[in-house]
Amino acid sequence: MVINVDELKLKSVGIDVGSSTSHLIMSELTLRKDENSPSRRFKVDKREVLYESPVIDTPLLDKNNINIPELIKFFQGEYENAGITPSDIDTGAVIVTGETAKKRNANEIIEILSEDAGKFVAATAGPNFESMLAALGSGVTNQSKIKQNTILSVDIGGGTSNMAISKNGEIVSTSCVNVGGRLLGIEEEIIWRIDNPAKIIMKELDLNYDIGDKILIKDLRMIVEKFEEVLREVVNGPASSSLAKELMMTEDLDFSYQIDEIAFSGGVGELIYGVSSEYRDMGHLLAMKIKENRNKYNASIVEPDNKIRATVIGAGAYSLTISGSTSFSDENIKFPIKNIPVLKVNVDREFLSIEHVIKEIKLAYSKFDLEEGQEIVALYFIDPVRAAYKKLKLFAQAIELSLPETIRNNLPIILIFERDIGNSIGNVIRRETSIKENLMAIDELSLNDGDWIAAFNGETCIGSQVWSGEYTSLPIMGDDGSQWTNGYLEIGDIPTFKIYDVSANTYYTASSSEDYPFENLGTWVVNSISVGYDCAGTLGGIAYLDDCGVCSGGDSGHIPNSDQDCQGICFGDAYFDGCGTCVGGTTGEDPCPLDCMGILTPDDCSNPLTPGCAVFDDCGVCVQGTSGNTFNQDA
Repeated sequence: MVINVDELKLKSVGIDVGSSTSHLIMSELTLRKDENSPSRRFKVDKREVLYESPVIDTPLLDKNNINIPELIKFFQGEYENAGITPSDIDTGAVIVTGETAKKRNANEIIEILSEDAGKFVAATAGPNFESMLAALGSGVTNQSKIKQNTILSVDIGGGTSNMAISKNGEIVSTSCVNVGGRLLGIEEEIIWRIDNPAKIIMKELDLNYDIGDKILIKDLRMIVEKFEEVLREVVNGPASSSLAKELMMTEDLDFSYQIDEIAFSGGVGELIYGVSSEYRDMGHLLAMKIKENRNKYNASIVEPDNKIRATVIGAGAYSLTISGSTSFSDENIKFPIKNIPVLKVNVDREFLSIEHVIKEIKLAYSKFDLEEGQEIVALYFIDPVRAAYKKLKLFAQAIELSLPETIRNNLPIILIFERDIGNSIGNVIRRETSIKENLMAIDELSLNDGDWIAAFNGETCIGSQVWSGEYTSLPIMGDDGSQWTNGYLEIGDIPTFKIYDVSANTYYTASSSEDYPFENLGTWVVNSISVGYDCAGTLGGIAYLDDCGVCSGGDSGHIPNSDQDCQGICFGDAYFDGCGTCVGGTTGEDPCPLDCMGILTPDDCSNPLTPGCAVFDDCGVCVQGTSGNTFNQDA
């Protein structure tokens, strides 16, 4: 890294491990100080590509595991080909994207690559983050700035289509849908790969294929047409069909923005604009269908600067942000500090007083059910104080009085500001209060406080964490045999999740995209955890469609499978007679002459309270007749 007063040159690498393909790109970033910024912060002035690797098929051991040794060997070879060593790299990102991020050993690969390849941010990219990277790396965001218009970028990879709206150089909305070229792998008409979204499409079309089957060309075209139909639906507007809603991985795009142009990138994007290639999948057919229906999209289609390399360019050249130079930090604070809850404090500088600051900080803690001084938090202020010494001193004194337990317990005090006043506030706090160490004041950051996510084993909470975005880490606890862990997870148990919505002060039962059995010291990546409406219309509810297709459980008021007769036939007429035998309906059995109270059954039981007309209900309880019990009273 070469440094002078006004310029930084950094070598950056982006590594993308995707559903279909993997590759890397090496860049040199030139950063210059912004002379118009009060803090003279660095801004990226130039990005120059130094080396692009070949694009290879992502190696897999099986459908659930990435072939890590083969992938590492490829990337190590590409470093040698580029004439660059890991020690030469200053920054960059390893991004595991799309369906590959769901593989069981995805976390292992980012750990190994980030250790071996240089100074990295390493992550499995959530769908919104991947959409942002693709918009930046494809050049669409920059084009929207140059043209001063609004462009929708659609990056179609092997497993997902990542969408982002860029308006005048700013990404204003992102979304993602499970439409990709490698969701169905085909070679010489033989299916070698079927991912779950392809199974959903097949079910919709009443098709039944498995790996190893020979697929009819007409059926393959039907599948591709349905995928393109879903993509076009969510590009032109919010998902409206049940199929599109099922395939959406995120919320819809914000269509309050008028889209001027649409640009396709990713591997399928290459094929849309004329590159001739096949990847042993349906990608080329999907590209052909998009081109065929280009006039059915709600805006004109334009070609971006980068296509198949959009995400890796975004990771390698756009993953770095330089903070303001006006931040303040005690040199004794040990870094890195991770997984810190961010509490937004709504201090209004127009009403600045010690009492006002103390009140708002207390509210921020109570909002998250936290006690001041029990753990490290970051307090986030937007514009709490004017940069006048008298006001800064008052604010500093208010901070000291608001955090007595934090100070007593010698915990770091982390203050975050949107404006560039961190250094000023940090110095005034140290000068005018008893806080002389363990202080950090960071500025020029824009953040949001989050909701809580918690894991449960039955009704026992086994771990919780403040939601901190797409990469929230949630530790969950197992039973070690002591009284303190009674009810925690046993090996093989599958945790459930709940979301605490701060704004609504409500807990919701959540559903996860993957279910992993618990293992001691295990690490898992769950692609999405969401709260939706159940079939009874309850947000976060637990009602579901039973085997008869009837909404049951939860708030539905219906007992699951209570519409089955004793043969298990939905809405059938078979029943348990007084002797406990399943009779009637399609059983071919005649009822015995006694009811379950041992009384002779009359010919007419139209009145269920008639002696001899008692029957067993769905709970196996003898009811009606002379039993004194009512039907399903124990349900």
